[in-house]
Amino acid sequence: MPERLRFGIYMAVADPPAGKALVRRVEETRREAELAEQCGFDFCLVGEHHQDPDGFLPSPFLLLAAIAARTERLRLGTGVLLLPLQHPFKVAEDAATLDVISNGRCILGVGAGYQPRDFTPFGVPPTQRGSLLDEGLQIIRACWTEEAFSFRGRHFTLQDVSQRPRPVQKPHPPIWVGGSSQKALERAARWGDAWVTDPLQHLAVLKPQQAAYRRLAEGQQRRPCTVLMRDAWVARTRQEAYEEAAGNMLHMFRYYWRNKAFVDELDPALQGVVAESDVTFDRMAEDRVLLGSAADCVAQIKRWQEETGAECLVLRLRQAHADGPPHEKIMSALRIFGEEIIGQFA
Repeated sequence: MPERLRFGIYMAVADPPAGKALVRRVEETRREAELAEQCGFDFCLVGEHHQDPDGFLPSPFLLLAAIAARTERLRLGTGVLLLPLQHPFKVAEDAATLDVISNGRCILGVGAGYQPRDFTPFGVPPTQRGSLLDEGLQIIRACWTEEAFSFRGRHFTLQDVSQRPRPVQKPHPPIWVGGSSQKALERAARWGDAWVTDPLQHLAVLKPQQAAYRRLAEGQQRRPCTVLMRDAWVARTRQEAYEEAAGNMLHMFRYYWRNKAFVDELDPALQGVVAESDVTFDRMAEDRVLLGSAADCVAQIKRWQEETGAECLVLRLRQAHADGPPHEKIMSALRIFGEEIIGQFA
């Protein structure tokens, strides 16, 4: 078990109204990042989606740059960037630039993506996302570790190129790879500095995945590092946390069930589920959601850390496909984590 568990927060600017209300939501997100830093969180992550009906912001580097201007210590990560949709040389430039303007705080988290509407505007066939991601990771590492290089692959050809600016971090910013398929685990073990878990999956699904990732990383003679992402909610009492979280998270669980995001055959909560109405919060929360009072959460985190070997824990307090919780509640939950939970893992 690592000496200290590192805590992160997932920043979701989702389901916002248009115009000034959206501007206000972005400002709230920056305030939440500032408070997370004050409360002892180590990093924040920002995701990427396109054509999202919930208003998900599609440009994580821009939001992270805005957060960088308001923080001093908080690490700033994409979680995850949909690398198959972008040219990897440009991604290497953008991430290196963020690393420079934040004085060495960038984390590049990447994934293959799974929603068809993310791919449509870019003309990228989803069937090619795996090979695009593989080549992209090779190019980004070369950008950051070689003075000049050439690359010829199925999708990209680069001849005698040199990427500037160079990142502040040496040898380069951490590269985190997300995903839950066997290919994703292999990719994380071969090219990544850490594997980011899917926040949706039951612990019974994650444990064999984590064991497989560890074996694969050790086979590549690389040190495995697991980043455990979980939906979470904390309040003064377990009942209060349950009442505040149930509605938002149920909406999210049903959204992901419709989009076939769960590993149904291995998930004990989904056995016998045949209709959306069968997906209930009580059914889905156990061993999937970090939920309750501060004491409840400390006990859950310790057990999960023991069972998964996680070195980082990312908390998703505002779900991307739900209306809430409101900003004031997010700020209250962050304070509870800072005052009563994070210190337990110092």
